[in-house]
Amino acid sequence: MSVAHRHMPSLSAWLHLSGFPCWLKLVLAGCHFHCDVVCYVHNHIFDDTSLILRKGIRHYARQGDRVLDLGTGHVGLLAVYCARAHGAQVVAVDVNQEFLENARLVARASQVPDIDFVQSDWFSRVEGTFDLIVGNIPYVPSDRRQFLRHVNDYPEVWDGGSGGTTQVRKVLTDVHRFLRPSGLFLMGLNVDCVPRDTILGLIDSSEHIELQTTLKSLISRSEVYVIAASNQA
Repeated sequence: MSVAHRHMPSLSAWLHLSGFPCWLKLVLAGCHFHCDVVCYVHNHIFDDTSLILRKGIRHYARQGDRVLDLGTGHVGLLAVYCARAHGAQVVAVDVNQEFLENARLVARASQVPDIDFVQSDWFSRVEGTFDLIVGNIPYVPSDRRQFLRHVNDYPEVWDGGSGGTTQVRKVLTDVHRFLRPSGLFLMGLNVDCVPRDTILGLIDSSEHIELQTTLKSLISRSEVYVIAASNQA
């Protein structure tokens, strides 16, 4: 497989602008996510939303849990973290086959070759139910191109459509069908892109899901919404 090795960006917007050297970004990926990024496809590895999702995974993931990573991306960062740091049985999906091929190589290098990588448009090819579902869903409104400038080759990584909620709505419509009775969905978003009231309104308007709590970051505007199926009330 041919993988384009390009300069990687920051762990977040501020780190991206600071010009930190590539080797330090690789070290940060390894330290924070236990992920050995031996190859990559485009210039975005992880962001502040990934970091707050890591916090959520650390709090909720248990040894042996069945975990679904929605939109795993080209390095499978959160999938690797779930499997390697928490002993989870991970299914990782992405619509982009090139990303999945690269993520398999990263998982093997990170000593978690058993992650099940599946090409799927969100839940279209997902089978079974899960103890934990994790998603860093694209949330940048399509008209805010300045947020997409460092992933211009793959804008779908960030592009959330009109208002930044197109992909979020799709996921929230179906996620309850894939949660086990005590399962949780950790959805990461940035409230600078999608207002908190908008997110809460989407959750509240669904008869199938309910918000359990919200995890907030100390260093950014990224948040994780901890969601359960409403029949758990």
